[in-house]
Amino acid sequence: MNLEIGKTLTGSQLLKCENLKSFGNYEIYFLNEDVSFIFAIDNSNLICSCFEFHDREDGIQLAHMYTQAKLKGQGIGKAIITEAVNVWGEFLLPSTNNDDIYYFIENGLGFIYSCFKDGILTHPPFKRP
Repeated sequence: MNLEIGKTLTGSQLLKCENLKSFGNYEIYFLNEDVSFIFAIDNSNLICSCFEFHDREDGIQLAHMYTQAKLKGQGIGKAIITEAVNVWGEFLLPSTNNDDIYYFIENGLGFIYSCFKDGILTHPPFKRP
């Protein structure tokens, strides 16, 4: 299934996903396929925030993350990261080195650091990028 910010999902598409929790006016879902997603939708099934996870030889890795600009700072991303920790226990974070074999974190480094500061991500098992 192709999940993109701003895309509205049908009821039949949502049936392929697991509802993880409610967060205010949003529902957080998990789609476990070759590429896994944890995403938030509003009451009209519009994808407002989406985090993409890839299965690598050395574990699950957070590959991409995005939240609509108008919703940033409201806690949706942190709720999604919390659910990712609940689903996998631990996962690899994007790298700050664009020559690395892992995904390069272009935006969101401050967000990742704030997740450490708030105790959502802890070292160990997570390594700060």
